[in-house]
Amino acid sequence: MSVGGISKAGAFLRPAAGRRPQDPSAPCDAEPSLEAIAQYIGGLRFRRAPWGADDRDVMAKVHRIDAMYRELLRAQDDAYKALLEERDRQVRTLQRRLEKN
Repeated sequence: MSVGGISKAGAFLRPAAGRRPQDPSAPCDAEPSLEAIAQYIGGLRFRRAPWGADDRDVMAKVHRIDAMYRELLRAQDDAYKALLEERDRQVRTLQRRLEKN
């Protein structure tokens, strides 16, 4: 499919004006977020191969995105566990108060 005379596949292979390609081996931000992942995906550019994009480059970037999502899910899971532990502490405190009365 073509948009304005440029194929969609070709648009992903060209470097964006004024933007440098993201390094797939760069570490995640300290605080992973969907916005950071979206920004990374938005800046992706793939190395050219004789017939399209270089497969190894594409797979390296797919693995990097997967790692970013896993980091985000791990951080969210840790935050939810901390909230549940705090709630459990509050419940135990209230149960002790009720037992005393």
